[in-house]
Amino acid sequence: MHSRLVLPKPGTRTCSLANSPVMLKRHTVYLAVCLVQLLASTEAFQMPAPQKTPFASCRRRSCRCTNRTISSDTALHMEPALIAGTITVAGAAAIIYLSGSEDRQRKAQYAEYEEKEKQIQEKRAQLAFIEPRDVWKEEELAQYDGSDPDGPILLGVDGTVFNVWKGRNFYGPGGEYHVMAGRDATRLLAKNSLEEDSEEDAMKPLNIAEKATLEGWYWIFKGKYEIVGKLEGKSTS
Repeated sequence: MHSRLVLPKPGTRTCSLANSPVMLKRHTVYLAVCLVQLLASTEAFQMPAPQKTPFASCRRRSCRCTNRTISSDTALHMEPALIAGTITVAGAAAIIYLSGSEDRQRKAQYAEYEEKEKQIQEKRAQLAFIEPRDVWKEEELAQYDGSDPDGPILLGVDGTVFNVWKGRNFYGPGGEYHVMAGRDATRLLAKNSLEEDSEEDAMKPLNIAEKATLEGWYWIFKGKYEIVGKLEGKSTS
């Protein structure tokens, strides 16, 4: 009996191979296996029945004839296995290629995304750029409180002015720390508070713990944002 290749019935819903790499791999393996079964069951590749050689003929041809006959039978026996192995290797190679193709497509998409993101960040940096100064006055910071959706956002930390435009989601209008933008935020950071000091507390110097907290915030800002100058008369050091 010959092996039959079972095809899907008409009207059966199938997956789109172009949109499903996993299904494409499965179909490749399935077709390779079916082809191997088909070749193995074909009469052209079946092991021929051994032919009886007359005793007289064998005696005349001697051992050399027998050697040729064995060699021929061996070749016919090995040929289907060789073909089946070749098809199996080809199917495996196709699977490896398809897997590599999927990875290459994913890497290409990620590289394209990175390039677009880089261009967006460069455009934002140009719009939010501000010329550094040696010294800023506190009232000069007020106009850079994030009201301009693309402009710089300045705030002072222990006598240093930072452009925190990269943290626009935090320091822009509606952001959690918008109260710190466009001003000296030293005392708010030192006390880890978003509420203004009372008049009495504002007159008190920072204690040791508050200065240590402020120092930690200063290095965080220095590692993330651009320094654009010094804030006049505001250093607690």
